Amino acid sequence: MNNKDIYVQNNDEDIICVVNCSTLEKTTLLKRGEGPGEALNITYISTADDAVITAECNKRCIIEIPFHLKKTMFSFLPSDHGSYTSIIRGPEGFITSGCFREGRYMHYNPSNEKTSFFGEYRVQNKYKELDNFTKSLIYISSKIAIKPDMTRFVAINFNNGVIDINGINKDSIINLKKLDFHYQDIVVKGSMEDPHVSTRRSNKNGFFDVATSDEYIYTIYSGKSFDEAGLTFDHCEYLMVFDWNGNPVACYKPNVPLYAICYNKQDNAVYGIHIGDEAKLYKFDI
Repeated sequence: MNNKDIYVQNNDEDIICVVNCSTLEKTTLLKRGEGPGEALNITYISTADDAVITAECNKRCIIEIPFHLKKTMFSFLPSDHGSYTSIIRGPEGFITSGCFREGRYMHYNPSNEKTSFFGEYRVQNKYKELDNFTKSLIYISSKIAIKPDMTRFVAINFNNGVIDINGINKDSIINLKKLDFHYQDIVVKGSMEDPHVSTRRSNKNGFFDVATSDEYIYTIYSGKSFDEAGLTFDHCEYLMVFDWNGNPVACYKPNVPLYAICYNKQDNAVYGIHIGDEAKLYKFDI
């Protein structure tokens, strides 16, 4: 969210659009397709101080949409590593999560095209011996969000209760805090060359979105399994707040379950999307 504009990622033809909260006017920014200026499959969107950012998973490129232009800008992203799942802009380049054999996070500096990998995939003890690529499939539903001053970032995962808080030092990433509330209930099959990871229907799902301010990390938590909630297991009934040291600050239970959240610096508030008969936007002054 930027001021009174909210940027929305969709699964339909209009893959990214912006909605003016005052006028409710909707403008398409990125269409799904294979043509120039289009994208087939993108990572979860993130925001910097001047743009919305995502990555095209098939073409392996960065997509930036400046707030003042509302126009897509494409640039190179390394194509000789695994698929990307989430991307943020840091002080010295871009940080991504994805299916990487070399580590959980990749740092890419476009000025010198240098790539570096950091971090571990945390799993149950019985899966410790799995190779990194197979572990990355456990974390494929991950999202990262950066602290506005670009000194730290946080990672959450939809399918488990793991939170990772990391520091950024130029083009290096340093883990600062690991919060492991519960791991994912999975089945691993196949070979090292062709691994298959599936999540059990009884798995207790975790954090489905994350937003940040310079003081706090805001995230929504499910705690529901598919067996319990069916397709609404991603409708989260808890809004949880942590500080950047990983300490719990507050836990709220809104009147309606939330599907996604964002933080708006202009009015120091968290906004949540509720999906019912229609999508509604709620404001939380925290």
